[in-house]
Amino acid sequence: MTPMLMALLPLRMALAEPPTQQALDIFPICVSDCITAGLLEQSCDAADLQCICASDTLRAYLGACVGVSCTPAEALSARNITTALFHSSARSRSGQLVVVASTMTGLAVAFATARLVCRQWVVGSSLWLDDWLALGATGTIIASAFINIYGLAGHGLGRDIWTLSAGEITAVLRYFHTIAWLYFLDTALVKLSVIVFYLRIFPTVAVQRLLWGTFAVTCIWGATFIFVAVFQCRPIDHFWKHWDGMHQGSCVDANAVAWASAATNIALDLWLLAVPLWQLRTLQLHRKKKIGVGLMFCVGIFVTVVSALRLQSLVTFAKTSNMTWDYYPACLWSTIEVTVGLMCACFPAVRQLLVKGFPRLGESVRTKTNGLYGHRRHGSTSKAVHSNRPGTRTTIIVDPEAHHQGVNESGIMVERTYHVLSNRTSTAP
Repeated sequence: MTPMLMALLPLRMALAEPPTQQALDIFPICVSDCITAGLLEQSCDAADLQCICASDTLRAYLGACVGVSCTPAEALSARNITTALFHSSARSRSGQLVVVASTMTGLAVAFATARLVCRQWVVGSSLWLDDWLALGATGTIIASAFINIYGLAGHGLGRDIWTLSAGEITAVLRYFHTIAWLYFLDTALVKLSVIVFYLRIFPTVAVQRLLWGTFAVTCIWGATFIFVAVFQCRPIDHFWKHWDGMHQGSCVDANAVAWASAATNIALDLWLLAVPLWQLRTLQLHRKKKIGVGLMFCVGIFVTVVSALRLQSLVTFAKTSNMTWDYYPACLWSTIEVTVGLMCACFPAVRQLLVKGFPRLGESVRTKTNGLYGHRRHGSTSKAVHSNRPGTRTTIIVDPEAHHQGVNESGIMVERTYHVLSNRTSTAP
C-alpha cells in the first residue's frame, strides 16, 4: 500500500498553525507518532506549510513509517481524515454501474423473452436444450445484476476505499467474490447454448463430434474457473477480510487467474465463430447468400470484441491498494460481456420474430439484399449435400421462410435421405 500511503500527507492539517498534540489526536496514534517524528527529522519550520509539503524526504519518511507502524485500516482512516479536512471532493462512479447493469440486463432479458416467444408463437414447439441453457443464463445474469446494483454499487464499488467504512469495504469484497464465480457460470451457459444450437443445424458426423468435444471443453473450462473463483483463498473468507492486514490466510495469484481465464475465454469465442463460418464455406451457395448467412453468425464477434476490451481492466487487477475503485472496470466490462453474449445467442430468434411480426421488414431485407437468402416458392433455395456414411445423404437448406414450416430459428433446414438397398433372391419354380 506504499504508493497510497506516500500520498497521505496528513501534515496539511497545519494550515493555520503548527501542529499541536490536540490536532494530532484526530489521527490514529501510529500516524500521529509518524508525523511528530517526521517533523523532528526534517529541516523545515513546523509552521512553514509550503516547505513541509514540498519535502520529498518527509513524504518518503511518512510513507515508510506509516507502512511499517500502521495497519491498512489505520492508514485508510488517516487518508479519509485528510480528505475531509481539506474538502477534497469524493469521486464516485457507482451510479454508472447501476445504469449499465440495469440497462444491459434489461436488454438481455428482452432478447431471451423474444427467443421464448419465437419458440412458442413462430415455431410452435417446446423448448429445446439450447433454449433451457439460455434461460439458465438469463437467471444468473439477473442475479448478477441485483448483486451489481444493491451489493457492489450499494456498498461503495466505484468509490475510493478510504471514503468507505470497514464494513462497507468488507461487503464490497464479499459481493465481488460472488460476482466473480457467477461471471464464469454466466459465460459458460451462454457458450453451451450456442454450441447446442450448432449441434441442431450442423448434422454431419464430423462436425457433430467436433461440437461435442467443444461442449466438453467448455464444461471443463467453466467448472475449473468457478472452482478457482470460489476457493482462491484459504480460508474462503480471507478474500474479503485480508484487506485490513489483521487476518491470517493466503490467496492464489488473482492476476494470473484473471488473465488465464480471459485468454481461454477469447480462444473459445474465436473457435465458436470459426466453426459455422468454416461449415458455410462448404455449402454450395451463391457468394451473396453465403455472406448473408455468415453475417447472421458473425454477430458473435461482438462478444469477442467486448472480451478483448475487458482485458484492459485486468492490467492492475488484484495489485492495487484502492480495490473498491480499481475493481470497478473489471466488474463493468464483465457485466457488458455476459449480457452481450446472451443477446448474440438469441439473435437468430429475435430476427425471425421481427420478420414474423413485421412482414414488410422481411420483404425489405430480401429486396435490399437482392435475393440474398432466396425464396423457396420460386425455386431459388440453395442446398449442400454431405455424405455421412454409405446409404445416407444429409441436405442443408438455407431458407428464411423455413420458420413457417416449423424448423429451427436460424432459417436453416436439415433433411436426411436414407437409401435402402434391397437384395432380392428369386428361385425357379
